[in-house]
Amino acid sequence: MKKLTKHQRHYRKKKKESKRDFTKVPREDGKTGVQVTKRQLCVRVNEEASLRLKEEAEQRQITQQDMLTWMILKGLPSQSQGIRGMGTSGYSWPNHLMNAEDISKKNKGSTGTKQLNLAITSTAWNKLHCFSNEIGLSKARIIQGLIINYTFCSPEELEKQKQYREKCRDRDDLSPRTPATQEEIDAVYRELERLQKEREQKLDQLIEEAKEEYEGRLSELEEDDS
Repeated sequence: MKKLTKHQRHYRKKKKESKRDFTKVPREDGKTGVQVTKRQLCVRVNEEASLRLKEEAEQRQITQQDMLTWMILKGLPSQSQGIRGMGTSGYSWPNHLMNAEDISKKNKGSTGTKQLNLAITSTAWNKLHCFSNEIGLSKARIIQGLIINYTFCSPEELEKQKQYREKCRDRDDLSPRTPATQEEIDAVYRELERLQKEREQKLDQLIEEAKEEYEGRLSELEEDDS
């Protein structure tokens, strides 16, 4: 049996780790911590999407792979089942979507001019993979539309959130934390449901526009053939 090189062993190790959402890593204090694993995503998008991803990442002083991870986690509908497990067990993903076979997917209609080859978190990769199988659109098409149409919080909203966090921190410092009332809990859930519906409505609109564009291109090709 041929002996593997150092780089081949490292590649196999990373590939094995990427199949899990989390992996154990040593901490500075000598204890063992948990860290999210990365998985490579390689898709082609148009120049507009590539440029916007780069600009948004530079504006927030983070890498493009972290920016894309954020967009996928916050911009796509939830796909995991239940909450995250303990330790490195991670999230539970629908088996019929994670291991789906022979799914016909619609592409962008034209090959993108820019290639994105980024190591996003395995959680983001699995979410994108399940969503792609669920709606029958390619990862490249979803990523391109997501980057172009993703809406960030306005400076006013960010400032409002910052003030709220500072207010909560000051309140906790002055008085012991009291359990939230049922009314407060219900209000939080209602707000989360409202935000989730807004995201899903925007995504549904994006998907419908993409399907109409694809059907329009298909009709043009059929007319040309005839």
